[in-house]
Amino acid sequence: MNRVSLHVDPATVTGAIRPLHGVNNGPIAFGGLVDVSDYHRELRLPHVRLHDCGWPHPAVVDVPTIFPDWQKDADDPASYTFAPTDDYLAAIVALSPQIIYRLGTSIEHTPRKYHTAPPPDFAKWADICVHIVRHYNEGWADGFHHGIRYWEIWNEPEIGEAMWSGTIEQYIQLYAVAARALKAHDPTLRVGGPAAAYPRGPFLSQFLTACVEQSLPLDFCSWHTYTADPRELAARCRYVRDLLDGLGLRGVESQLNEWNYAFAWRDVETRLRSFQALQGPVGASFAVASLILFQDCPLDQATYYTGDTQWFGLFDPYGAPRKTYYAFRAFVSLLDTPQRVACAREGDAEVAAWAGVAAEGRPLHVLVSNWGAETVALALRLRWAGEMRVQAVDANHDLAEVRRQAWPADGMWAAEMPGHTVWLIELR
Repeated sequence: MNRVSLHVDPATVTGAIRPLHGVNNGPIAFGGLVDVSDYHRELRLPHVRLHDCGWPHPAVVDVPTIFPDWQKDADDPASYTFAPTDDYLAAIVALSPQIIYRLGTSIEHTPRKYHTAPPPDFAKWADICVHIVRHYNEGWADGFHHGIRYWEIWNEPEIGEAMWSGTIEQYIQLYAVAARALKAHDPTLRVGGPAAAYPRGPFLSQFLTACVEQSLPLDFCSWHTYTADPRELAARCRYVRDLLDGLGLRGVESQLNEWNYAFAWRDVETRLRSFQALQGPVGASFAVASLILFQDCPLDQATYYTGDTQWFGLFDPYGAPRKTYYAFRAFVSLLDTPQRVACAREGDAEVAAWAGVAAEGRPLHVLVSNWGAETVALALRLRWAGEMRVQAVDANHDLAEVRRQAWPADGMWAAEMPGHTVWLIELR
């Protein structure tokens, strides 16, 4: 059995907990039949990115759903269908996260593609986007003053016709026209892209190089990764930051705005196994390990895919929380003890850990994820006097208490931690 030793020093504050637990999509699903707003409120989400919202909720957010008839006048409010998106955004705004609004369209897995071709007129498409900004930020067309700062141009154009049937050069041209139009309208907007599916592939470098060469507006660089190893997420965070800095884009934010556990589509059996893993203890322990590793990564924002009721979501189609929701709840507990303290780790097991204290020095939270399959002999060492409580997310527990005792007088607690398990250890 592998052994892991954690040495926590509550007196040594090393930084702050960073809220990098944003999600994709809002709490309303299935035309309003399912509303997980109360659960979203408990997560205290820092960011909500809007992409593929149409999967659990019809006809919202996407440019073709808001401006359905390309022949209409872009300056006429009657050309726009805002109401469904107004209602969808209202549920998000009520919970106060920052919105990352993806301008473009949702992914299309259907044999026939409806909205993934390049717009016939890039300047008109950009003008439509400006009017969407005006509606949600400036009150245009009986609109709102939501103060949405982040506007992302398209999604994963390099994956082919499911998202973009044009060339990469055409996408870069669309980005150039739209980004310049948005910044010309309101220089305070944060404009970015390209929501790259493969950050290590040639596309992201090509896009960023074009931004430098053409002096294109770029406030944030967005990218995606699905993997079974949280360390790969951390490695890609460093790769993207090095890529940006190497091109002189040191002030550009790095946003990992789609991430989740690896999955496969080959057939029904592999699909079932993938999503059972993603939604269960495997995905839960992976999510917590990733959120812990993000803390030391050169990463500005992260949004999990997804916070709704899709296959990838934190909730099932009926709105009931999955194991991954409870994993996020465990991480959010760290926000109550926001001062990071020294937590040294020894051992080779697939274990990630983090510790934090409240401003007054108590309580102390230690969050541990064994994201590997094997049981680990865990030893936790720290100087403390008081009570210890352990809550677990695993196959049998949904952030439920599994142990309560006085903290050992010798300052060391040891236990066997099963694979794919999250422990939130609270000391008071």
